[in-house]
Amino acid sequence: MPGATKKWHLTGKLVILQIMQRRSKPELVQAVCSQRCAYYKSGRNEELACQGYIVLERLATTKGIPLARNNDERPRDGAGEELLMQALCVTCPFHEKDCDFMENRALPPCGGFLLLMQLLAAKDLSIDDVKKNLPEK
Repeated sequence: MPGATKKWHLTGKLVILQIMQRRSKPELVQAVCSQRCAYYKSGRNEELACQGYIVLERLATTKGIPLARNNDERPRDGAGEELLMQALCVTCPFHEKDCDFMENRALPPCGGFLLLMQLLAAKDLSIDDVKKNLPEK
């Protein structure tokens, strides 16, 4: 890919290929939804997107984001989850009625939330990056 800057990172068992360029929608859907989201149904209402996906899409077009090849196998971080929930979930269109994770924290969060948690834990993003890329209300 001409003009792409590639960097390899090893984070635990996870190898990340970072390409600092614009991500395509199918690539993001694959990395965020298909690979990580227990709630995503391919081909069904593809216009719907969680707030995590929306933030990741904005980050991909402005700063570039590393997309993990596999799910990170680290245990969930309660303190990190709480910060991300305060920044991201309260503004999510699914928050009020359709978010199983908000109703029961034992259930998995959406794919956007999971990938953002991985990127925050790996220090590839900050919570300020997330906040700056939230859609305007």
